[in-house]
Amino acid sequence: TGMEGDMVEAHNGVVVAAVEMFGPTDPVGVPARRAIGVNASTGDELWSYTPDCGIWNIMALFPDDDTLNFMDMCGGVYRLGLFNGSEVWKHTGSVFSMTDGGATLGPDGSVYTCSNGPFTLTTMNDLGSNAGRARKYRSSDGALLWEVKLPNACMNFPSISPDGKTMVLADGSNVIFAPTKDLKGQNKSQAEIDEFFAFQQALLSNKSQLAYYGKDDLNASISGFDTRTGKLKWRHDVEPWYGMAFALDEERAYNWVSGKSMLPHCGPPHWGGATIDQAGKVYISRSNGDMYIYDPSTDEQTTFHHGDGSMMAGISFAPGLMVVPTCSYVYVFHT
Repeated sequence: TGMEGDMVEAHNGVVVAAVEMFGPTDPVGVPARRAIGVNASTGDELWSYTPDCGIWNIMALFPDDDTLNFMDMCGGVYRLGLFNGSEVWKHTGSVFSMTDGGATLGPDGSVYTCSNGPFTLTTMNDLGSNAGRARKYRSSDGALLWEVKLPNACMNFPSISPDGKTMVLADGSNVIFAPTKDLKGQNKSQAEIDEFFAFQQALLSNKSQLAYYGKDDLNASISGFDTRTGKLKWRHDVEPWYGMAFALDEERAYNWVSGKSMLPHCGPPHWGGATIDQAGKVYISRSNGDMYIYDPSTDEQTTFHHGDGSMMAGISFAPGLMVVPTCSYVYVFHT
């Protein structure tokens, strides 16, 4: 598979996954090259499909018993036959762009996506980039029904409210370049590594690490859109993120450089996916280390600090329980 967070999905006896690496090994991650369907009983490969762009964090969606949808890292959307991989339709994504966001199905089978616009690969972290794109596609033929430009990069999985009227997503770019990682291979003593790491921790404590390295803080927001028209219903801006990497990744870099860990980072997305309750409250975890509970009807925000990066799958609920996954921990709450 690629070097990212692909999800394996199964439906009607077929397992859908992404395989092979689309390009050389890269410490930031490598997309997968193709999607495959596998017989869930025998493990036999049923089909293979190579999209126009690499696949990052594939999550197959199943609008019926015979087909599937998925999105590539450029925002391209596909509908294939579940049993033979035949192309029903495709909608090509944006050239020279990437996202580790994905797609979600609405109650009527419409496909909602979060990706970035063309030629934004090198500019999506810039202040006021307007790189993000939220889109809705018709299930039957893949027609683009609406497209909305977002203030910041879109690296998220959209969520649809229980009544089907609101699409919620969170925008904001990713960062993965903890400066302590750069000490690897420089023959620094442990004392020098410790001193450098302590300086980075001081920058983070002062909320000034990105500024110190001449970069803009990352703006971010949670937004709700009318699923019929794409019109913005509400937006809640949150505190900009100020680090060169997300929560705990500087520590992971330190442990890696010090020979205490095999992995240099988690490299999470800016946000996990949102979960929306029957009253319209939004539960979402962010890689600044906070979980947000936001009520758009009152514009009230509550946070819980877990101190770690967030996984793209987001917060889950079971009877009486709320589960919040992070890069290194799982938090379970009684509801």
